Amino acid sequence: MPVVTLALSPDLRAWHDLGLTWLHCDVSIACAGHDALQSDLPTRLPDLPKEEAPPAPTSPDAEFVTRLPALWRQILNRLKPAPLVWSYAELGQDLLEKGDPLRSQLLKQLLGGLDLPRGSSAFLPLNLPGISPEEQEREIFARILHFLNGRMLILLGQKALDLSPYAASRLQPYQAQIIDGRLLILLPDMRALQEDPARITAATAYLRSSLAKIKLPGLRQT
Repeated sequence: MPVVTLALSPDLRAWHDLGLTWLHCDVSIACAGHDALQSDLPTRLPDLPKEEAPPAPTSPDAEFVTRLPALWRQILNRLKPAPLVWSYAELGQDLLEKGDPLRSQLLKQLLGGLDLPRGSSAFLPLNLPGISPEEQEREIFARILHFLNGRMLILLGQKALDLSPYAASRLQPYQAQIIDGRLLILLPDMRALQEDPARITAATAYLRSSLAKIKLPGLRQT
């Protein structure tokens, strides 16, 4: 499947040229759950670098694949390049063991609220059950993320950020930062979203405000 190249509208480029790399959204505003929620969320997000991202490899290099534990090769075989990459701390467990129906339902709710084009999302776990920490190196995640050519990485929860190669960014929920040529977004964790429907509304609105500035073919704008 061809990779969709993302770009932001020209009206944001001046902000990036002035050195803007991330914006903070007040979580108390984002989680208010009132009618003005979407308008209160930030609409001006960091611009992606003007240079085109290098073309994604058609497949990871053979040496890297050979060194992968069998479970990681199983995950890799399921994945195809996509502009949006999602992850959370329990994703590996949900993919390889009995998945949590509540987490599955929550993801469907988030994705349904975004009206994303088919094939625009990939789900990449940060670690896998039954594999020793030595084999759960962040390098595996980073290398597969490069193969997916994701231009936006959406992490749910502080634990997911800590497990990722980007823990040093110290992002808080509803913050975004450009790292390695892609936009990294941190949302609240799955449990927090499950416990408060207003947070699901806030997360959906925040993601929609992010995607509204990105030219993703087939995305329904509201």
